[in-house]
Amino acid sequence: MTSRKYMTPTLALSLTALCASMLLSCETEDISINLVKVIPLDPESCDTSTTAKGDPVTSGAFDLVLGTSYSLNLSASNALLNVVAAKELEDRDGRVNTNNINLTRLSVEYIDADGVDLGLDPIVDIPLAGQLSTDATEPLVIPNVVVFTSQMTEILEQNGVLKGTGLTGPVPVRGSFTVILQLTLFGETVDQKQVQSNKVNFPVEVCTGCRVRGTWEDRPLTEEETLLLSTCPNSIGKDTEFASCALCQALAKPELIQLCEP
Repeated sequence: MTSRKYMTPTLALSLTALCASMLLSCETEDISINLVKVIPLDPESCDTSTTAKGDPVTSGAFDLVLGTSYSLNLSASNALLNVVAAKELEDRDGRVNTNNINLTRLSVEYIDADGVDLGLDPIVDIPLAGQLSTDATEPLVIPNVVVFTSQMTEILEQNGVLKGTGLTGPVPVRGSFTVILQLTLFGETVDQKQVQSNKVNFPVEVCTGCRVRGTWEDRPLTEEETLLLSTCPNSIGKDTEFASCALCQALAKPELIQLCEP
């Protein structure tokens, strides 16, 4: 009699896990867009023209006392080949390069690193435009992508970490927590194949008053502060940029102005 061999449950589960891991690895390796880095903003020029080729920003800071929104400047490149050029085909061959990518959106997942109950939608899709060419020699800069809108900022301001107990109810106090932004770019090729990028985690310290320096001063703004306020207000209180007490008073909402005193 021919004996029948049975697969043990442990072996079956192991094979199932192996197959699942192989499928997952295929999915994670199918990256058509390189999300290269987050680019710092140059407050003097208020753009990325002088910083795009420099070091990336690896984390950010957003002082709610000094701003009502927070943006990122990204750079990305096309990871696909120009097949027509790679195979040295000519016009008479009738082949068209279909691997240029039109960006469609940035997906942002808001990860509550400190367990403070952010009150935000966990994932937000931000519409984008722009084309990533297979023949580009430099990454495409995607400027001013707003990842914390004014409406989101109002929600963050009400977080319990940033509130204390006053005589008439909750009052703003200094505090901070970290939000990890998990960024993924999406797009489609010329022949409408849906593609995406690698995932990049970008931690942001959300705080009240952490980007205010100096002592309380009842003085007018300096010429430099006035120029910054008119040319690049979005840079104030963001990432590595700080503000004086006087500049804070010019920017802060009335209910937050007491936090302008360090």
